[in-house]
Amino acid sequence: VYVMHEDLELLHFARNYAKKHGLKVVYINQRLFHRLPGAIYLKDMSPEQWLGLFLHADAVVTNSFHGTAFGLNFGKTLFVKRIRNSKSNSRLEDILSQLRRSDVFIDTPVGARCVGEASGDNYISILDSLRKDSMSYLNNIIEHGEQARN
Repeated sequence: VYVMHEDLELLHFARNYAKKHGLKVVYINQRLFHRLPGAIYLKDMSPEQWLGLFLHADAVVTNSFHGTAFGLNFGKTLFVKRIRNSKSNSRLEDILSQLRRSDVFIDTPVGARCVGEASGDNYISILDSLRKDSMSYLNNIIEHGEQARN
């Protein structure tokens, strides 16, 4: 679990999912206000340790853009909940819309039906295409400077 804004409903979802699948909840957060019995709490870690948690996770439960991005990039079963009345939701919605992964939202009827299922593996080809486009754009800027943007 990695959250930008603590959400008890999201934490309870993570606990129930972990229990159903025989997993442990690892909760990454610098400011802990809520605790789940039996969860492992981590903070103050190196970037390598932080990324390693995403890399080795069985599933990622988050309301964070970065949690979503790393869950997607590492091909994890992903569950995302929007933060109520937050402008930061637009980044989550944009990336998930581009990758056709609105099924990961647990706060919508479509996402609720998918809970517990790993789905949407076809997004990898879209992600690869977007990566190639980004690398091409960056290489063009490096090779041709500012005029390449125009």
